[in-house]
Amino acid sequence: MRQAAWPHVAIIGLGNRGKIYARLIKHFGATVSIGVDPSMYRRQQIAQLFPDVTLFESWQELFRTQDKKPIIDCLVIATPDQERRDLVIASTELGKPMLVEKPMALTTEDCFAIGNAVEEQGVTI
Repeated sequence: MRQAAWPHVAIIGLGNRGKIYARLIKHFGATVSIGVDPSMYRRQQIAQLFPDVTLFESWQELFRTQDKKPIIDCLVIATPDQERRDLVIASTELGKPMLVEKPMALTTEDCFAIGNAVEEQGVTI
């Protein structure tokens, strides 16, 4: 029987929460293929845990590469709370499942906007 390959995980936001997710992913034997954070220091930290990681300074830069490479199977979104709405809505267009750190958004309107995008694109968060 062939063993399934681990998914290509992208972590967007490599601060405290993102690092916790990265360590959990490593603990369970998987790998982070993509790391995104504006901080060079944080990108270097994730590269120490996952030497083959592809790093990006912004999620916009990452999403522009999706028709070329790298492959994303799922996302972990661990950005600061106030930055999540537009990112999560844009992420739904990739059609990939995602873990979104809580709170999903800071306002009811933003939560509904995210919910509508998730429903329209048929993704799982």
